[in-house]
Amino acid sequence: MMIYLDILVILNLFIDYFLLLSSAILMKRDVRKRRLIFASIFGSFSSLLIFLPSLHPILMFLVKFLIGVGLVLIAFGYKTRAIFLKTVLLFLSESGCFFRRRGCFGKMV
Repeated sequence: MMIYLDILVILNLFIDYFLLLSSAILMKRDVRKRRLIFASIFGSFSSLLIFLPSLHPILMFLVKFLIGVGLVLIAFGYKTRAIFLKTVLLFLSESGCFFRRRGCFGKMV
């Protein structure tokens, strides 16, 4: 299967942006678009992890979890532990719901 890097990165850029934006709306948090864009860029380039040799599933889960935490930290910053954890959990559950839904209805790429 041929994977186009530019399409992969751009598609993930938009997906990450809208997932972060929906997290901001659901958490009723004010966030600058610039921070969302920086976080989305970080997330889109992290999608290039699929080209690494296969890692142990637990290690891959840990890496993806840390990327999600990094995305939230870049986009929203750290105010209090409770708000940060709620935002991380919301973002990760939104991501999980999106990809489970996408898996049910077919592949986008």
